Amino acid sequence: AMYGHKSPSAVSKDLGEYLQNGFVWSDGWQETFSAVSRQKVLVSPLVSELVFKPQREKVKKWVAEVAKWPMKRIVGAHFSIVQANSKEFLQAFSFLDSPGDQPSIPGTKRADFEVLSFISKAAFGDKGQ
Repeated sequence: AMYGHKSPSAVSKDLGEYLQNGFVWSDGWQETFSAVSRQKVLVSPLVSELVFKPQREKVKKWVAEVAKWPMKRIVGAHFSIVQANSKEFLQAFSFLDSPGDQPSIPGTKRADFEVLSFISKAAFGDKGQ
């Protein structure tokens, strides 16, 4: 069972219905875009919500180890190379120290992450938070 769902297809069905009936651009999306754009270093919301939060303690240990490196820049998988130090790297992962339902990017609202939260809860239950 997948945290309250009898099969992966049940999760897919719930997600499909949710996206068909529930997704709309919310008022204030421009403010969210601005908040995201202000971040020098950030973790993709998809990765933070669906990969890192369910493994919060393991990721925190990894982040602490990587932050010990003498950083001058960060080469992200899908972003431009950024001049950044260990402190800025740690700041990008500060969401790991926040309550589970807090957004991973400062200045954004929990509602901005509603779809990802739905997927996370469907796949991981409360562990996803």
